[in-house]
Amino acid sequence: MGETANTPIPVKLNFANPRIKIACDIAEGLKDIQLEMDNELRGILLGGSVSRGTDDKYSDVEILLFMTTVPTLEDRHRLISLLNFEKTEKVDFDNNEDNLLVNGIQVDLVYYTDDYDVPVITDVTEYCLPDYSVMGNIDTIRNGIILWGDDYLSGLKEQCADYKDGLGENIII
Repeated sequence: MGETANTPIPVKLNFANPRIKIACDIAEGLKDIQLEMDNELRGILLGGSVSRGTDDKYSDVEILLFMTTVPTLEDRHRLISLLNFEKTEKVDFDNNEDNLLVNGIQVDLVYYTDDYDVPVITDVTEYCLPDYSVMGNIDTIRNGIILWGDDYLSGLKEQCADYKDGLGENIII
């Protein structure tokens, strides 16, 4: 009875699920190698169907990396090589995502930054703007599972929690 419509249903991490294990292994690896990168890793969030508990054998793994700035190409190459995973596509600086293949499962590392993504999310959530390019990101943050950086990501998740109600009020009014 105490839950509101805004409270995401917590998903327990089922380590028998290979996608959960991959995500946790990557998060551990990222925490260990972040000191070798030129910018700060603030948090790691598991998103998509895996975080919602609706994944199947065809699902990819979405891992959101919250960083102070966009990592350089050199940092992205170093990160992927230190994780020792196979890239499925060329690392492209214009794309904020790297696609990897880990044990036959696609893993997407998606970079969110303090200097661009977080201010956009803040503006959209604060004013409850119907910005379709950001709404999916907000839902991913709301329903994502924090793998690391609880202090940083808890505030961002809280900020995204009431967005749906405020958006509904803005659209109706």
